[in-house]
Amino acid sequence: MASHLTLKYFGIYCRGVHVQLGERLVVTGADEPVYAHAGEDVTLSCSVDTHVNVTELQVQWRRTDDDSDILVLLYADGENRPESQDGRYSGRAEFFTEEIPKGNFSMKMRKVKTEDKGEFRCEVHSDTDSANTTARIAALGESLEGLVLTFHKRANGGMHKDNFPIGISVLYK
Repeated sequence: MASHLTLKYFGIYCRGVHVQLGERLVVTGADEPVYAHAGEDVTLSCSVDTHVNVTELQVQWRRTDDDSDILVLLYADGENRPESQDGRYSGRAEFFTEEIPKGNFSMKMRKVKTEDKGEFRCEVHSDTDSANTTARIAALGESLEGLVLTFHKRANGGMHKDNFPIGISVLYK
């Protein structure tokens, strides 16, 4: 049995009458961290398996490491709420709007920065339940975009001590 499976309905049968106690939210994400270079776009996965109308859900993406709890992205009252975002993520973090009706609340983060490395939590709340999944952006490296290598002949024209006759300069724009 897979670890992400849970019972969706809890109920009691009393003398032939079924009393439904409530539906459970099932939230899943990726098991592996996301790796990227600074400047690239990444997707952090979060899907809701539920029979609840998604417009009745509240979904929050939060940055949760380093003793911080920063609101990155919010979906509430059937709408994306970009005005609620922390300024560091404004214009960079967004839902895949066309996927929301299918329960897909994955977040696209544009132009990741080295400061984005860390843990993010997708929290899903309904009137009767809540569940979450965690995603991690790991091992951010510098992008090679804008990297300029220049090769130049050594001034003395001789061989370098390592028998390499040219010099290399690296400039990152």
